[in-house]
Amino acid sequence: MKREKFLQGQIIFREGDHSTDAYRILAGKIAISIDNQGQPFRLAELGPDTIFGEMAMIDDKPRSATARATEDAELEVITADEFNRQLLEDPKTLLPYLSCFFERLREANNRLRLEVRRRMGAGRATEVPAVDAPPFSRPWISTGTEETEAGPPPTQLRLVAEPSCASMVNPPEIEVTKFPLLLGRQSTGAELFGKLHVSIRNDKPYQVSRHHAAIEQEAAGFFVRDRGSTLGSWVNEIPIGLDVGSAAAPLERGENLLILGREDSPFRFKIMVS
Repeated sequence: MKREKFLQGQIIFREGDHSTDAYRILAGKIAISIDNQGQPFRLAELGPDTIFGEMAMIDDKPRSATARATEDAELEVITADEFNRQLLEDPKTLLPYLSCFFERLREANNRLRLEVRRRMGAGRATEVPAVDAPPFSRPWISTGTEETEAGPPPTQLRLVAEPSCASMVNPPEIEVTKFPLLLGRQSTGAELFGKLHVSIRNDKPYQVSRHHAAIEQEAAGFFVRDRGSTLGSWVNEIPIGLDVGSAAAPLERGENLLILGREDSPFRFKIMVS
């Protein structure tokens, strides 16, 4: 695998390009955007240790988005041929990529299950938009300049476990600088795929699933996505999860409350957004 450096503003690939390389960010930040009636619409800004562009290696289709360096960046680049060779010769070097594939598969599977429930009209799922739509739209989402009447999007996030669970959470407090931030139940064995950033010790009866929720960043700010947990999650008194037909909820500026499991679960977190 080779390394490449990109200057701020430089394009790594454009929407519609035919290429099959995948990338892991070693340093810097990369913005992912799509064309919206001739204007760029930013979907996310990715930081170190994040992988992007991997789906082109699997489906051999044109790029679905544009990737651009928002600051000087260094990327690890792997081709489809290199991936296949490493898979046979030294598979442990591919663990970050395989973890990414499994997370994408988990998310796609959850979206499919939500869409099936929506089409069947089960419960509240009839209110959920099509799965290829963004999870929500915010007033500060912009096109090229990222300036709107609501001001710039929030950029800082801190997660703090409440006293009811602080002794069971590692780490109990974290300034989040890399996304997605994965939360889930601590495993008794090795976690080869989808290593948690916040692990939670929880004995039976379980409130927290092994792959429970993720805090993610989009152009509008931050949101929580339920990762297909058994009991779901709550964000500011709004339930999310497969049983309620909505997998994500936005985080507001200021203090937010995240509950993993049932509404009376002790696994509660304050999320400060600014």
